Amino acid sequence: FPVVPAGLTDTNRTAAGLAAAFGLPVASITPSSIALLNARLPNGSFAIPSSGVTGLSALTGVPIVQSGESRFKENQFNLNGDINFSQAHTLSAKFFFADNPTTQANYNFAGLGNGANQLIGFGGDLTIKQKLYTIADTYVFSPNVVNQARVGFSRIRVTSVPQEPFTAASVGITNPLASLYPGAPTLSFAGTDSVFFLGSSPLADQSSRINAYTASDTLSWTVGNHRLKIGGEYRFSQVKFYFNAFTRGQIIYNNASGLTAFQNFLAGNGTSLIGSGVFDRYYKVTDTSGFIQDDWKVNSRLSINIGLRYDIYGLPVEDQGRLVNLIPNQIRIGTFAAPAPPPNGLVQAEGGPLAGVPTVEKTLVPVDKNNFAPRIGFAFDLWGDQQVIVRGGYGLYYDRISTRFANTQLFNYPYFALGVGVVNNSLAPLLGLRSAANPFVPIPLPSAFPTVGTVPSPLAAGIPFVGLPIAGVWVDPELQTPYVQQYNLGAQIALPKNFVAEIGYVGNRGTHLLQVITLNQPIYNQAANTTTFPLGQPVGGIPIFSPNKNLTGGNQQVQTTSLSSYSSLQMSLSKRFSDGLQFLAAYTVGRSTDYYNGTSVNELGNTPGDQFNWRSNRGPSDFNRKHRLVVSGVYDLPKLGDNDHGAKWLVNT
Repeated sequence: FPVVPAGLTDTNRTAAGLAAAFGLPVASITPSSIALLNARLPNGSFAIPSSGVTGLSALTGVPIVQSGESRFKENQFNLNGDINFSQAHTLSAKFFFADNPTTQANYNFAGLGNGANQLIGFGGDLTIKQKLYTIADTYVFSPNVVNQARVGFSRIRVTSVPQEPFTAASVGITNPLASLYPGAPTLSFAGTDSVFFLGSSPLADQSSRINAYTASDTLSWTVGNHRLKIGGEYRFSQVKFYFNAFTRGQIIYNNASGLTAFQNFLAGNGTSLIGSGVFDRYYKVTDTSGFIQDDWKVNSRLSINIGLRYDIYGLPVEDQGRLVNLIPNQIRIGTFAAPAPPPNGLVQAEGGPLAGVPTVEKTLVPVDKNNFAPRIGFAFDLWGDQQVIVRGGYGLYYDRISTRFANTQLFNYPYFALGVGVVNNSLAPLLGLRSAANPFVPIPLPSAFPTVGTVPSPLAAGIPFVGLPIAGVWVDPELQTPYVQQYNLGAQIALPKNFVAEIGYVGNRGTHLLQVITLNQPIYNQAANTTTFPLGQPVGGIPIFSPNKNLTGGNQQVQTTSLSSYSSLQMSLSKRFSDGLQFLAAYTVGRSTDYYNGTSVNELGNTPGDQFNWRSNRGPSDFNRKHRLVVSGVYDLPKLGDNDHGAKWLVNT
């Protein structure tokens, strides 16, 4: 729940009242804080609610319960059709449409909201539309040869608009991007007396449209004891989106300098963030695959399944080449007065617009084309009487890397800048400090991006204390396709009274799995009492490359270097339906181990610990469940009568 200070009431929202309640000089209370505390929502309530309690210290945090109305509506249309041209030739088609207008009182689409501490009144309105078309053509050439061709198209479009009941200007705050984004900034309180967010999520203003086209064909051919399948698939996807991230700005208040977070808010002391840049992208991705499979019944006791699959998982290509990467061993650093021009470690995709920056593949890194995936399995009747069946198999399975790493290119220098300001109302504008009324650094409008790709950033010299460190989510040039090896061996044993027991080992091993590594992790030398930064030392105390570990605002690299493993013993006992009873008991003891799990929302996230020794993060997977027991049964009760019309009851446990 949000937490507000006990001393905040409906009647003390003046400079004198707040100064008396929170122990500050009247002159230190900023006009913008008074305006925010008196701002009201459309229903007439205060945007920052009062604690509603008495008898506590003013600086005691009080959790508050709020309620807001969220709405969801879905309209669906579904149409199926089949045409039989002949007994050997059929065509089927499907069309699906869904429209889901949604209002979220606490915006959290795709996990992009401010979370449980968000104050009500700053939700989001979403428009979600989906379409799906598929056509399947089946032709029987002969009893032994059947072909099925399929084409499809799908589209999902999501647009979210933040609810902004008042503007920055209406509460006395100046935003350099206000001509385009007039909404009030997000205020983040994280102190002992207050924990809440006021304002919309910095990531709520966004829209995306994903189109997917598919075409596939599978030929099934029975030849003697062999059942062959040969096929292939082509997939083409388009992703168009915009993300007006941090354009309203964010101001963060913590306990600092002997004051609580709420006292710092009243006095105008905090840290400000504001983002500007090129907020739209248009990606295209192409995948192709082919396979051959043979189900071979060698004899009455042995069956073998063998196959080979080949996949090419394309990487995103941006329509205007707006993909950029950082090659750490090629970095050249200049000064704020004379930044180093390219080549300086930055590279861009072929066709990109950055003057002088070297170009590489359209996909930024090479596409891995070594994705051959064999698989084999068998079933063997051990004694020839179907009482003991031994089964086993091995398969190698490739999967495409998430294209989310391309979406995060939106936050990469020089297409984006996140300006950080130090807000100290009593000292501003001395030393470049920001005031409560003008808390944001003078960042250019989006039309000024991309900037020239120099090191340091050409904008850094105009921002005191913290500069404008280069940041981005970069891509490992050695990116490879992740794959998992799966293997199992077990036996199925027939027991008396229609019972069947199964026992087996099931395991897998993941290789070249995705993970995110922080490139600029500070390295502390205890003996010399010095700190070094792998991407380059600060100049005049101001970092050139951000050492931040956050996914956005730091220097992260998406790699496919991680590993995973899973081993388990799986046992079950079942009874086929007889005498009115069906029964199943299954028990698994296993362990899943890995080095990286992503986040609860998506697969890209930072992992604590030593980034240069990521193997030290080895441990149980987030989803690891060592023991799993499932017991179920169905019992058909006897008739409750003397004739065939008697009621029968079914118990399912």
